[in-house]
This record gives sequence, structure tokens and C-alpha cells, in this order.
Amino acid sequence: MDEKQKIQDEEYYFPYHYVDLIAPCQAIARKALFEYVVNLIRPLDGKKILDVGCGDARLFYELRNERAILEGRATLEGIDVSKKAIRWARTFVPSAKFICADIKDYNFPANSYDAIFLIDVLEHLNPRDLDFILSRLAHYLKINGKLIIVVPSINIPLDRKHYQHFSRKTLEKLLKKYFKTINILGHQRISKIHNFFFSVLNFVSLLFYADTFRYKYPKFIHKFCNFKKHYWIKNLHICDPEIARRLLAVCVKE
Repeated sequence: MDEKQKIQDEEYYFPYHYVDLIAPCQAIARKALFEYVVNLIRPLDGKKILDVGCGDARLFYELRNERAILEGRATLEGIDVSKKAIRWARTFVPSAKFICADIKDYNFPANSYDAIFLIDVLEHLNPRDLDFILSRLAHYLKINGKLIIVVPSINIPLDRKHYQHFSRKTLEKLLKKYFKTINILGHQRISKIHNFFFSVLNFVSLLFYADTFRYKYPKFIHKFCNFKKHYWIKNLHICDPEIARRLLAVCVKE
């Protein structure tokens, strides 16, 4: 584990990706992304899914009650270098298999996965390791299997725990060495007007967690949350990569 990964590791003293479960109306952006990427690999029947850099397994938490998972017709596996994160992952998603290891040093069987997720991971990895890691992930995928990647865009400031952020060109250049079919989309549109209005909706929805409000007006809260979700998906969710905070790449092994 290098110095930047240690910064991330320290944050797992608490499973911070689950905080939004306390306030579901605040989790719209995360849930919308998870729904989108999971829909890219449906149907789940018979699928073997690997989450690289799984962290505390927030993505698999959203998948845990899918019928294919509950009935054992699809399998979930995750790998992360952080022992803290893996402990949380095993606590929240006991039905999945988790491995605590560095992806550079761990070998999976060739042609064994239908889908591999790399959600907010590449930016944490040393650039000199990316070619090796991506070549191995392509090796682990079945023919027509999908690698789904989410990374921060160069449109936002570099975080101290990140090595780099990506543009559409730099991400495509990195991926085209190993995949012929690559689709890169934007996620989290940058728009002063829409972002301001959505921040207002966020502030208003915080009032719903006062006991005197949430028990009195459950129907109104439900409608408001639906409106907020639809507003996010319509105006801020998937967009042109040039005006996005994050990039989403879908790669298919041929």
C-alpha cells in the first residue's frame, strides 16, 4: 500500500459510503449511478461479477437483494488492498466473497468474469501500474464481458489521495490498448443553474429528517424525493464528457 492509498485506507475507520442510508433522499446521485452501471450488465442470471477496489462494498450492497444473487444464480466477488474496507464489506454483504490483496499481486482465472467494475479506483493507482493492471483485467474477462470504469474528470481539482484525473482522450488512450469497443460518457454534469437548484433541493430535504415532519407528511416526502431523483437524472446524471465531473467508460472484450 503506497502513501496515497494509506490516506484512503485511514478513511475506512468508518464505512462512510453508507452514511447516505440514514438519509435516503440524500443518496440520489450514488444510487442513480449504481442503477445505471448495473443495468449495463443485466440480466444478472449466470453472471460472475468482480468489483476491483471494492472498498466497503457499497455497490454490492445495492445488488445483494437481486433475485439472481439471492437464488445463487449470480456471484459477487470483490478485492481491495485495505483490511479495514474488507472488514466492512464482509459485514454489510456477507453473501459475497471478498479478498484482501493488491490487484497487482493477485491472479484470477483467465476468461472467468462476465463483468468487472472499477468504480473510483484508477485515480488511486500509480500511473506506472495502470497498463499492467488493465491488461490483467482484460485477461480475466470472458469474451463479450464488460469492464465498467468510473473516474474523476480533469474538470475538478486533483484530490490529495489521487494520482491523476482523466480527460476523455487520456482515458480512451489508456483503454484502447486492451479493448476495441469503448464508450465514454460524462457523469455529474457541471451546470451552475442546475447544480445550484439541486443543492437547494438537498437543503430542503434535510428538513424531512426531523421527527415532527417525517411522520406527519410521509406522502409529501415520497413525492418530493421522486421529484428530486427525476430532476437529477434529467439534468445532471449522464452527460457529455466535456462538461462532467466524472467519466464513465464501458469497455467490451472482443
